[in-house]
This record gives sequence, structure tokens and C-alpha cells, in this order.
Amino acid sequence: MQLVKAGQLLNPNVCFICEEFKQEGTPVVDTLRNYELGNHFTPLAGRKYVCESCVVELGACVGLASADRIEQLEKDNVTYRAKIAELKKKLSTFAKELTAVST
Repeated sequence: MQLVKAGQLLNPNVCFICEEFKQEGTPVVDTLRNYELGNHFTPLAGRKYVCESCVVELGACVGLASADRIEQLEKDNVTYRAKIAELKKKLSTFAKELTAVST
């Protein structure tokens, strides 16, 4: 499989899943496979492509996160690590004060 831009696609030039034409320059996955039904005609005959929105939906179905979600999780991770460091510092200060009071 490979990522290609719409406008450079082979027929039928649509997403195999949602069956929509994509605007030129839009990234789509070229499965490098063809859909053929022998002597039967179908408007989907030809190269199988999957558009970005369908890839995201498929990924969500199997538990994968979108790039936007991963970016948000990375930001949250930085925030939470800073909060943890702050709480550890407060805990250390509290432990020192408790030790000083109890001796």
C-alpha cells in the first residue's frame, strides 16, 4: 500500500468504501489491488483506493487513534507529568516538615 494524491488515480478514481470522489491533491491510500467481477460491470471495478476519512474511521474501529488525538494525548502527558513533579515536590516538603515536627 502507498499514499498517493487524488487527481493521479486510476479508474474508478473513488474511495472503495464511501464511493466518493476526492478533491485533487487529497491524500488517499492506494491498496495496489484491483476489484474485478469478471464479466459483470460495476462502477467500482478497477483500482481500490481508501480515502483519509475512511482510514480514520477504520482505525477507530480497531482501537487506533487519529493524529489529532495522539497530539492531544502528548500535550496532556506533558501537563500531567508537570503536575506529578509538582505534587512530588510538595510531598517531599510535607515529609520534611512532618519529620521536623515529630522530632
